[in-house]
Amino acid sequence: RELSIAIKILSSLQPVSLQPSNRSVDSHLGPREPKRFAVSSFTSRLFRHDRALSMHRIGALHRNIVSGGPSSTDSSSVAVTKMSSPITTHVLNTASGFPAAGMQITIEQLGGGNSWTTLSSKVTNDDGRVKDLMSGKLEPGVYRMTFHTGAYFAAKGEKCFYPECTVVFNIESADMHYHIPLLISPYGYSTYRGS
Repeated sequence: RELSIAIKILSSLQPVSLQPSNRSVDSHLGPREPKRFAVSSFTSRLFRHDRALSMHRIGALHRNIVSGGPSSTDSSSVAVTKMSSPITTHVLNTASGFPAAGMQITIEQLGGGNSWTTLSSKVTNDDGRVKDLMSGKLEPGVYRMTFHTGAYFAAKGEKCFYPECTVVFNIESADMHYHIPLLISPYGYSTYRGS
């Protein structure tokens, strides 16, 4: 399909001169600067089409990587069944510029009576990730991830202002994948919902 679209567009190509226009002279103002290269409307249409095609390919590539294969639908939701964990994270040490390896991460779920139940407690690998952070299917509700930053920096012989970074988030759909990265330094941190 993409090839046929490209052929159709290329068939409508009109020759475009890339030579600059002749220098014109104004009797009062002197020589003018050469005009810019002429660009046809086809070029603009080609750029717009190429950008849309690239965005489509990027989206398809992302879905293939996450789901483990080509998707037959154009849904924005990502199936959890082919993920190693329904909740993933990636911790980066912005002070050193390297992944935060060896950091303990705990995941809890809020239950009745405002009590927290521990679901998993794992340690990041050399890439700052935990591949098997959780197993099974999620339930809608409130979850909490605790990043034990104090112990991580202490093991490196460094002080830190935040001994723990706690991220509380709400899961509405149990059929989606949730990626929650963390950027840390000894005196600050930030997080966001990734993909």
